[in-house]
Amino acid sequence: MEVRHALPNRLRAQRVWPVLEGLLRNIAEVEPGYLVEGDILLPDRVAGLLAAYGGKVRACFLGYTTTTVEAKSAAIRSHPGQVNDWVTSRDDDELTDLVAEMIAFSSFLQAECSRHGLKYVDSGGDFDAALDAAEAHLLAG
Repeated sequence: MEVRHALPNRLRAQRVWPVLEGLLRNIAEVEPGYLVEGDILLPDRVAGLLAAYGGKVRACFLGYTTTTVEAKSAAIRSHPGQVNDWVTSRDDDELTDLVAEMIAFSSFLQAECSRHGLKYVDSGGDFDAALDAAEAHLLAG
């Protein structure tokens, strides 16, 4: 199983799932109140965990389909992170390509969440409001 960050999100997620599934099942069984996030979680796989663990597992996917590559790239650049911020190692063309890929992946997530009855929150507009909506969904119930 070769998993590299440079692989497309869906392929990375599919390749890492055999390992990740065991970890997530263990968390669901012994670690209440644990948050798992990342771009290697896919709605169909998470839907299976929800079915298996009922109310012990809640899910919310975030993406950004309601923005443009230019606007999202500018937003990312305007919020630099700490010492190992991945953005600082990307030139503008690389960031643009990545954001375009992530907008496409967000569209996939949105469609898959709809298909599996999972919550999807779009952060392409008001980012803080999107985070608040995701948090409210995860803490409800």
